[in-house]
Amino acid sequence: MKPNIFKASAVVSVVLFGGAACAILGKAPSLQNTGAHSGFFIVTTWEDDSYPYWQTTITEASQRLDGILMTYTYIKSATLPCRTPEIESTQKLLPSAKIETLTAPLNLCALDPEAIDASARRYTRPAKPFETARVGIVSICGTTQKIFQLPMFEMNERTLEKKSPETAKLMRLEHQVLGAAFNDEDLKKSISQQMGKEKLPDLKTDKFKQGFWFCLYPGPVGVESSVGPTIGADCDWSKFQHVVASYTHPPEGIHDRKAQLVDSAGYRLVKYVPADYPPIFVQQRIEGTVQLELTLSQENGYVEDSKVISGPRYLSSIAEDAAKQWQFDPTQTIKNPVKISVEFSLRCGD
Repeated sequence: MKPNIFKASAVVSVVLFGGAACAILGKAPSLQNTGAHSGFFIVTTWEDDSYPYWQTTITEASQRLDGILMTYTYIKSATLPCRTPEIESTQKLLPSAKIETLTAPLNLCALDPEAIDASARRYTRPAKPFETARVGIVSICGTTQKIFQLPMFEMNERTLEKKSPETAKLMRLEHQVLGAAFNDEDLKKSISQQMGKEKLPDLKTDKFKQGFWFCLYPGPVGVESSVGPTIGADCDWSKFQHVVASYTHPPEGIHDRKAQLVDSAGYRLVKYVPADYPPIFVQQRIEGTVQLELTLSQENGYVEDSKVISGPRYLSSIAEDAAKQWQFDPTQTIKNPVKISVEFSLRCGD
């Protein structure tokens, strides 16, 4: 089950700020502004009980002369029913925006990663069942990268919330920057595998490597991961590379697909136009069987009327449009109404 993208990012941002806030709880992080803040990215990785595969999101903010380019990418190691990887992405320009304004009142370039990471691990709690989220934040400050490693699954948010008011601001950062570019509905509508395809060359580089810091065990273990088809070391970077390398966009054969007439109630057709299977529904894995009740002309066998009995709403109208073009053999005895079934089916390997 695909998680709510915007909601998931809001939850993850809790970690991000919890970790940064931890630094404030200990000793105040030293100011280390090493140059112009030209951008940052946040890598969030998790497995959960409702979708038992490895997943990650990458939220990027890049400073340009005309504003900030926001990019959001959602990667799943496998999708049902075929257990094939899926990569979706979207972009939006924030005209005239500045990184400093986007992250305000935070200044990532002025934070000390070592102090923040140490604090994130100092204020911990036992991980709850199915909690696995971890966050990597990489900030580009001039010629320097500042890397923050935040284990959300073990951070004590309640302690941080009580001890430092700055923590709440840090916890809302990812939600803050995503909210500046998208609302929940905009994000759902704009993200697509087509944009994921365009993002793929960027994902195949080492650009985001520093954000994938987490390993379940130190060093490669050479076993199959428990979180889906991500073979190799139980390290997020290895899993990420495997998913990107095995991804094919879009799933082969999504164009020019047709639905199948699987039940014609025993009647012969002399003219049959198959229902189209729109690529967008194939990509989103919307499938099912539509049952129609047809009224046929006794004289020429053409469909005079149709009624949907059952089936997915989005596919029913497509099946009806196709059925209205059919002609049944008028030489056979026709008893109206005629019930037929049209199947829109995804098959692994298609």
